[in-house]
Formats: sequence, structure tokens, C-alpha cells
Amino acid sequence: MDSETDEADRGQRMRRFRAELEPLSPSLFENRDDLVNKVMQSVHLAEATLPVSTIGLPDQLKDPEPILLYSSAKEEIEEKIQIVREARNATSILIDLEQEWWNTRLHLLAALAADYTDIRQLVFVGPKGRFVGMAAPTAVRRGLATVFRNVEIAYLQSIAMPGGATMLDPTREIQEIVREFRGKMEAMSGGERANIVHVTAVQLEQCLGRTLNTETLEVTGPGVTPALLHGIISRQSPFVALVQKGRLVRVVDCLALAESIAKTVVEGRINQFG
Repeated sequence: MDSETDEADRGQRMRRFRAELEPLSPSLFENRDDLVNKVMQSVHLAEATLPVSTIGLPDQLKDPEPILLYSSAKEEIEEKIQIVREARNATSILIDLEQEWWNTRLHLLAALAADYTDIRQLVFVGPKGRFVGMAAPTAVRRGLATVFRNVEIAYLQSIAMPGGATMLDPTREIQEIVREFRGKMEAMSGGERANIVHVTAVQLEQCLGRTLNTETLEVTGPGVTPALLHGIISRQSPFVALVQKGRLVRVVDCLALAESIAKTVVEGRINQFG
């Protein structure tokens, strides 16, 4: 009403103020109650998008790092599975398909990860770290088994112990399974090398189909923006891959991040009114 009352330079100040607010996505309100509701919504959004160091988001955006497998050698698979078992917070294993992964070794890794660890995702990258996709270990094992049934049979025979007995030491059990699996594969016609297929991105997509999650979220800078947070927690999949120009930057647990934000906001409200 300033333009009609001649106050504030006939509305010039208000227009300048509105111009300053324009880049900040202002919201219009109809009455006092509507204003209160929208202010509360904005407060919650602001709390959720405080600098990451304030609300503890770095742990969700940066940790835990995926366990990286440099090769498909059985010895490294066995070693990394043991490391994963000890790293209680590990949730994913990063696999570089440029390292010529054999289908037999990937099958072994997926099966051991599913049977002996809490790993929830096998994350695949290609040349120059470009994101290929990710899937749960059980999905990778199942997908490979549909195409390479003889490898699944070899693994099942490797875990079958006389009389259904099991070892009390998981470390020794894994070592025994790897040894047995090596023997079963070598016993095939031509040995393991005659039965391998080098797993490529195309091969992986053919084996896993829709269970291979190829969805990504583009990251434009190092900072955590409201748009990035909203993009992460609004995903339907449990994990999301953050990429820059196709190159994998980070895999984020969407549920863990949403829980972290909610917990921080609730604690902040309790402290405010407590």
C-alpha cells in the first residue's frame, strides 16, 4: 500500500526489497495462518540445509568409503571379504570393470558378500571411473547364475560340507570355500580359463536387467545444496550415485541421510523448546 500512502518513497523501498528477495525463491501468503505455516516449513527446510558440518551430514555423504577391489584374483577377493567382515560400517564394494573381471570371480565375490558380510551394494565403474551401475550382492549372484549356471553349481558344491556341518570360524570357512571353488572350476573341461567371460558394462546389463540400478544424480560443485539434498532423499532406490559428467563421485545411502536430517531437526526443535 506504500504506493498509495506515499510512504517509503512511494513504494520504491518495497520494490527494491522484493528485488533482493527474488533470487531466494520467496513464497506468497494469503493470511496470518498461511504465513505461520509457510514460515514453519521454511524453518524446517533451513535447518535441514545448514552447513554440513553443523548437522553432521559429512558422514552420510562421504562415509563409509566403498571397499575397492583392484583385481579379480581369488586371493584379493578372500582378503577383501575378510576386511569387509571386520569393517562393520562398510556398505558397498567398488568394482572397476576395466580390471578385466571374470564372471567366475565376480560370482564368487557376490556370493561371499551375500553370505558372509553386511555389504548391500556392489558398485561398478568403467573406464575413467564412469559409473556403470550398482546392485545388491544377491541380485548380482542371481543374475550371473541365470547365464552361467555351471559357476553357481560350482559355488553350491563348494559350500556343501559333509553331513551339513559348518565351521565355527568364518575366516577358515571362507578360505575353505575359496579353495574348493578354485578346485571345482579347474575340474571343468579346459579349467577355469576355458569357462570365463570378461564382464563388461554391456554384459552386466544383460545379466542383471532391471536389478542393475543405473540411476544417477549430477553434482555441480563441492557444496551441499538444498536441491542436492532433496534429490537424494526423494529417490525411490536405497542408494544413489552422485556423478560429475558421468564419473562416480560418491554413493550415498538415501535412507541413512534422511534419518540423519530428521534426527538433527527433531533434536534441534527439542533443544529449542526444552
